[in-house]
Amino acid sequence: MILPAPSRPHRRCDASVIGVVMGSLLLAAVSLWFAAPHGVHSMITHHAADDRGEALSGTWRERMLQGRERLGTSRPWRTGTAPIPANSHCSHDMFPNDTAAYWSCKAQFSMQQNWFPDPLNGFYSYETWNGFDGFWQNGAVLEAFANFAYYANHTRYLSVVKNSYRELWDLKLAYGPIPSYDDLAWYGLSYARIYEVFGFPDFLQVSQQLLDLCYVRGWDTNETCGGGYWFDSYNQKKQCITDLQLMHLSGRLFRLTGSTNETLKNLTLRTWRYLERQNMVNNETFLVSDGMNMHPQNCTPMNEYGPSYNMGVMIGGLIELSHMLNDSDYIELAHKIANATIVTYTNEQGVFVEYCEPNITTNATANFCDLDQRIFKGLFMRYLRYLMDVSDEPHRQRYHNFLMGNMAAVLNNTHCEPSVDHCRIQYLDGTPYHNISGPLFGRYWRGPFDYAAPEQHMATWELFTAAILPHTRCQGKACGYDPPYPVQPPHKLTCSNDPCPPNEQCCDYQDHYTCCVASQTCGTDGVCHDNGTMAV
Repeated sequence: MILPAPSRPHRRCDASVIGVVMGSLLLAAVSLWFAAPHGVHSMITHHAADDRGEALSGTWRERMLQGRERLGTSRPWRTGTAPIPANSHCSHDMFPNDTAAYWSCKAQFSMQQNWFPDPLNGFYSYETWNGFDGFWQNGAVLEAFANFAYYANHTRYLSVVKNSYRELWDLKLAYGPIPSYDDLAWYGLSYARIYEVFGFPDFLQVSQQLLDLCYVRGWDTNETCGGGYWFDSYNQKKQCITDLQLMHLSGRLFRLTGSTNETLKNLTLRTWRYLERQNMVNNETFLVSDGMNMHPQNCTPMNEYGPSYNMGVMIGGLIELSHMLNDSDYIELAHKIANATIVTYTNEQGVFVEYCEPNITTNATANFCDLDQRIFKGLFMRYLRYLMDVSDEPHRQRYHNFLMGNMAAVLNNTHCEPSVDHCRIQYLDGTPYHNISGPLFGRYWRGPFDYAAPEQHMATWELFTAAILPHTRCQGKACGYDPPYPVQPPHKLTCSNDPCPPNEQCCDYQDHYTCCVASQTCGTDGVCHDNGTMAV
């Protein structure tokens, strides 16, 4: 049956265990952690594995409108007809003695089967998944592909990684006038990691270009509140995540390009000194503020220590600073931040709970995370794994116990298999390309399973990948599973193709286009401007 899906802005305008795991595994892992010292539009219920569906037809414009209209009808959509190749399935034999790698493989497979690609993929200047709500999400997930390939030593879905490449122009045109700098930074970080894991030089080049763009256009040269990056091109607010990402990116690029580029080194240090001067890391709690109070006579950190990914990305930047300066003090600070986050965001059962979920010390009345926020805890786990990679054995084991405890909670409490259970699943952009596949995971790791959507699925996949054992190596033919790319990469459209959703004006710039939201108008410079600020 069709249930209502959460409302959302149009994506181009987004800113903003083996069998059953016993509960004793979770309790044991949690006790090990705390004993250690701490320094859519549619939601569709499916229960049959052989559901079939109808393909969209017609022009791009007709497909889009057909999809949006159909999602509002009372008739449930059914799944696609694409068969599943035999060599696609994940097995324990592929990852001997590594349960986390097995579940990471399963989670990646079901994410690709259920939500890739977006049936409207050809409209966008970046690669999209059906149900990822925003431009940044489609960029951030690419690093998850690289990490799983790296930690489990395989090349599954390599074509998805390769086909995610976009030139700088394409990414800039995701939404107008240009995307916010934090959104662009997710692509910069993912592209740099893809280069690090696979060695594709084009990705490195665009990653460097993204950093240059964000610095030239985004750094506050007037030194308002001491400098730092603006959140977006309107220069009205500063969110900590932007500085954290771009500090991490410049540090990562410094390391990947031979550690001789003084410009990258100086930029990393300049960003860190801004964060340090502004006390963005609370020196009592070791949590990271969400942003800056911008009043000129104030310029203090917001008293908001919510999104867990702030702490995660800060850890990533500190790791790069430690490499850059050969100074272990940055790793020690990263451990303090990691421990503080785990203690603050873990409930009585030892399960990690994002700040916007209920039953969390910092926000006891919360009851809803939006589509963006559902990914945050997965990103924290990503960076916790990066910290494990540079940690001594006692720290590494303690973090691993924490990850395994949360993995047990997920598999016990919020895991659904469509071939066995009635599993609700959410799409935002129309019929899936493939049949519904499990495993599926709900929003809350403590349970119960409510419905599956790609945001919480990505977070759970990040958790599984972070828990993969060192030196795991995939074995067998399925380690190279790389299905045919289901759609052609987006072809160049212009406004003459009428590509924009209703009520969004199309704006041509040379051989590119973007869509202006209802509050914007296309200027003669080919850029979307807020009404009242249009270039003439």
